[in-house]
Amino acid sequence: MNSIMYDTYTIFWRELKRYKKSRSGVLIRLIQPAIWIIVVGNIFSETQPLIQSVGFEGEYIEFMAPGVIILTAIFTSIFGGVNTLWDRRYGFMNKALTSPISRSAIALGKMASISLIAALQASLIIGIALAIGVTFPNPLMIIPIMGIVILFSLGFSGISVSLAATAKSQETFWGMINLLG
Repeated sequence: MNSIMYDTYTIFWRELKRYKKSRSGVLIRLIQPAIWIIVVGNIFSETQPLIQSVGFEGEYIEFMAPGVIILTAIFTSIFGGVNTLWDRRYGFMNKALTSPISRSAIALGKMASISLIAALQASLIIGIALAIGVTFPNPLMIIPIMGIVILFSLGFSGISVSLAATAKSQETFWGMINLLG
């Protein structure tokens, strides 16, 4: 059991290091949800009567913030399998599969790193939301939101990594990912 945990941990850190090296990717992943929540949230703020008609009492941006948080996690997770696709293309996956490392450790390490990245993004978006005036009726609501983020992220990253590992071509992978997204 220790071997699987160590192997998972190794893949987990490898993926995080790759993510950290891609500064433009990190920046884009942070800017896009910020734009959604700040710009789109303010543009649709005039729809206040519409959201009140369904029983939501509050500002539109408060209505929209949890959705942006969850969607960001889902998109991050869906596109997280791209690293697996590149690993296959450049031969790392062949080396990993012929090593004594467990195949499940490879998938779990990738899924855990993608989920951590999604959770960090969600935390940052929550911070941005709070900074622009979004209030949660109960601050403890953040805990189930983060739980949902992690669950969705694990699920969608698992699907994405599986698709990337089994797709016959990049085009097939991207077609399936577009269907999911």
